[in-house]
Parts: sequence; structure tokens; C-alpha cells
Amino acid sequence: QFLEKRHFSTQFLGYDHLHLGGKIIELFDSHGREVSTLAAPHEGYAIFDVTPFYAESGGQVGDKGTIQGKTGEARVESTFKITKQILHKIKVEKGTLENQKPYTLNVNPQDRKLTAINHTATHMLHAALRKILGERIKQAGSLVEPNRLRFDFTYPKALSPEELGRIENLVNSQIERHLPVSVKEMPYDDAIKSGALAFFDEKYGDKVRVVRVGTENDTFSVELCGGTH
Repeated sequence: QFLEKRHFSTQFLGYDHLHLGGKIIELFDSHGREVSTLAAPHEGYAIFDVTPFYAESGGQVGDKGTIQGKTGEARVESTFKITKQILHKIKVEKGTLENQKPYTLNVNPQDRKLTAINHTATHMLHAALRKILGERIKQAGSLVEPNRLRFDFTYPKALSPEELGRIENLVNSQIERHLPVSVKEMPYDDAIKSGALAFFDEKYGDKVRVVRVGTENDTFSVELCGGTH
């Protein structure tokens, strides 16, 4: 609730950058109280004007990494979004973080890469389920982390070992093809006309990101998605 009346928003630049300079514009202690400084070894929350850290959304976990500057250093333990602000949960490890001061934000590149791989894999699994079990399959949730993925879907019965084998073989065969993965921004109506899957309990803006596995002439999966791939 302590951010609901704020009118600013954090600019997310993490699709193109894993390292970025930004300025702290809000700093909070671990209880959510505004502070001007946060010293080691305390925990708290920081909001920057810009960030490369992906905030937890759409089943994908938030980025982790580090913050470094002249006054101190901190570890980013998780990243999430409240209204239009991206909140970095931090633990100060050296010196002091100060409000309104510049810092370098560094996303953990290995975790981001593995998370992106697993997020693309969820799209491929979704496509395989629809191709083998039918298009009535609907995603009901997911979890995408660096070390694993989970995909939830609705279906009237448990899958047989034969069905599981067919799904696994289809996904693996597509992975072995080294299909290109492309991301394109376009108007929502154009994305739907292009065949992109959308989840109608989600809220989409006028412009959406379309993630395609394969080419336009040889597509295995195409979905609207704000995650990293």
C-alpha cells in the first residue's frame, strides 16, 4: 500500500540490457518505511528510475543480481512489481545505499539465461500439448525458474504413459531442430490475427510482444508473452 499514491513508474530496459546505470528514487527499510539511507547488513527495498531487472510476472520469477556504487554494494534477492514501480528486494553487503544516488545494476546473467530457456520451453510444451491432446488444452498457470519449469493445464483425465512419451518426443524433436526464437511488438489485434495465443483472463495493452518459435512459414509456437526468451 505504501506505493499506491506514487505517480512515477520504473522504466524496464531488461530485454536489451543486463547491466545498467540507474538512480535510486525511493528507498525503504525491511518494514516498508521510507529511509534516506540503508546500511550494511540491513535488508530493504529500492526503486530505480530505470532497471534491467525483470519483475516477477506471468509465472516467471524475478531477476537476482547486484547493485554497486561509490557509497556501497547490495545483493538483489528478488524483483517484483507494485502498480507501476519495480521493487528490488535488497540486502546491503558493503557500505550504504543512499536515496537519489546513482548505482550500477547487474542482473545475474546465468540465471537470466537459464530462466529464458525454461520460459521458451514452456511455450514449446504448451504447443506440443495442443498438437497431441487437442486445442481445448488451456494453460492454467506456470512457474519458470532458472533450474526448473512447471506448466499447469486443464484436461479431463490423467495422461497415459504413451501420451506423455509422444509429448516429450515432440518437444525434444523441435529442440533438436534449433528453431529460431523471435520477439516482435505489434498491435494486439494484429497479433491475434497472426495466430498468436492469448490468455483472455490476462490484461493486454494496445501493443503486445509476440514470441515465435520457428519461422513465419514454419511455426511451432506463437504466443503473446511479456517474459524473457
